[in-house]
Amino acid sequence: MKHTDLFGLLDHQAFGIMPDGRVLKFACEHGPHFSFKELQRAIDGFVTLMPMPGISDYVMVVDEDGLPRGLADNPVASALAQQRVVGVAVVMTKAGFRKAK
Repeated sequence: MKHTDLFGLLDHQAFGIMPDGRVLKFACEHGPHFSFKELQRAIDGFVTLMPMPGISDYVMVVDEDGLPRGLADNPVASALAQQRVVGVAVVMTKAGFRKAK
């Protein structure tokens, strides 16, 4: 299995992992890629990228200030990232991410 098949996401799709374990799939609002602002709204904070070891074609987007803000632990996202993740985590293809100009 290629990594791009792992989650079955297209470049204009992503899924959010909630701290309570719910997973929500969503698509970008405009165009073929997610904008920085869309990702900020999805995580309700400042965007930072977190690698997922062994899953090279995907990236996890989390709130940069999640720990200082006291956001809830996210055990599912933590397992994927192999490190502590708090708050909402968005998983998407690397090709689906681009910074808004």
